[in-house]
Amino acid sequence: MKLKHTLKTLAAALLIATAPPTFAAPASQSAPAQKKVISAFATPDDAAMALAAAVRAQDAKALLAVVGPDSGSWLFSGDSVADRADWQKFLAAYDEKHGISKQADGHAELVVGDDDWSFPAPLVHREDGWVFDAAAGREEIISRRIGRNELDTIQTLLAIVDAQRDYAADDLDGNGFNDYARRFVSTKGKRDGLFWPV
Repeated sequence: MKLKHTLKTLAAALLIATAPPTFAAPASQSAPAQKKVISAFATPDDAAMALAAAVRAQDAKALLAVVGPDSGSWLFSGDSVADRADWQKFLAAYDEKHGISKQADGHAELVVGDDDWSFPAPLVHREDGWVFDAAAGREEIISRRIGRNELDTIQTLLAIVDAQRDYAADDLDGNGFNDYARRFVSTKGKRDGLFWPV
């Protein structure tokens, strides 16, 4: 029984690890064409409030004006339903708790929710006020995606280790020794891999 459960976990982990990444695609179709306008704010708090107001209004133009016209590629996925759901989660976290975290290098970060999730684009101070750094936001999105992929890979490898231990403990080839499987999928009609049809 334990082996069957571990194999199901392994199969699920392999599917997750090999699935194509769901990185936000450029929003050329979902976000309206914009002039290169970015808003500057007197304080980081003002910038955070403007972001929340634009999200609450579901206004793509306002979002691009607040975060920056170059942010469309990571603010919008191209799937309006998924975007709406993501922004609703953001608003729920923002309404739950929000604040500004000042960093040693002078930039500030908007943090929301009980887990203090930081908005990807930091706030930087320019001579005209505080603005979201859209380029840094894009880089942060990429870094977070890589981090998630690395964690998924680690979980996949841990599932493989569990499956190998279960396989070795059951002596499925009947030779009296605790062997590890040499393949993921068994040869047809055999149980010489970590998975076989039932």
